[in-house]
Amino acid sequence: MDIENQNSIIGSGFIAKNFEKYDKFFKKLCIKLYAAGVSNSLCSDKSLFEKDKGRIIDFSKKISKDQTLLYFSTCSVYDPSRNNNLYVKHKLNIENFIKDSFQKFLIVR
Repeated sequence: MDIENQNSIIGSGFIAKNFEKYDKFFKKLCIKLYAAGVSNSLCSDKSLFEKDKGRIIDFSKKISKDQTLLYFSTCSVYDPSRNNNLYVKHKLNIENFIKDSFQKFLIVR
């Protein structure tokens, strides 16, 4: 499938739904909002984190070089009491993957 003709918003949860009205704007600016994945910060199911990582790896192979990835991470990375939280570790892992795999990106915490 041609990624240029797909929606600019990947995901169907809270963040994705709240940005739907900006889909045309994102398309015009060549932005892909990646709002899929684990949303529960208390999640401890490693299989969900693996599924999320696989999804963004697959997505990284489909995005064109002129497009910018917009990714929402978590501000919990700044909370020392959450350093060992699996969700926070996963979000940092995804951030590092994005930094290594995408030419253009914006990570929002």
